[in-house]
Amino acid sequence: MLVHLLLMAGRVPWRWMWLLAFLLLPTDFFLLHSYIRAISPSLVLMLALLLALFQRRPVWAAIAVMLYNLLYLGAVIYSPVIVGAFVFASLVGPKEDRRMEWKTAMFTLVGWCAGVLLYPYREGMFEFLRLQVLGSGL
Repeated sequence: MLVHLLLMAGRVPWRWMWLLAFLLLPTDFFLLHSYIRAISPSLVLMLALLLALFQRRPVWAAIAVMLYNLLYLGAVIYSPVIVGAFVFASLVGPKEDRRMEWKTAMFTLVGWCAGVLLYPYREGMFEFLRLQVLGSGL
């Protein structure tokens, strides 16, 4: 549903072809998302964040970032990359679409901070991320 809403928000022509391509993804993709893990809700929150960004709803984007940070520790890294890419694309996109998304950037920064501050294990959060990202060879 969120993929369809994203395609609608982006006014993508021939949405049915993209939805068909989505449904034709390898079965491993859907199998991994059927397990009870944080990865499936993480994908949902990532898509919800993209939808809020595309529809220019900074409050909903901030809420999505906060929930994303609370649910999935990788969001501490991923959500700023997603929002940063959106803001950058808004600055360098086609002339008629260019605008500074300062409101979106500020709201999502507040949502990011709230997610980090409310994270139950925040004392070891950055040490764990350092170990996972740098210690694992990523």
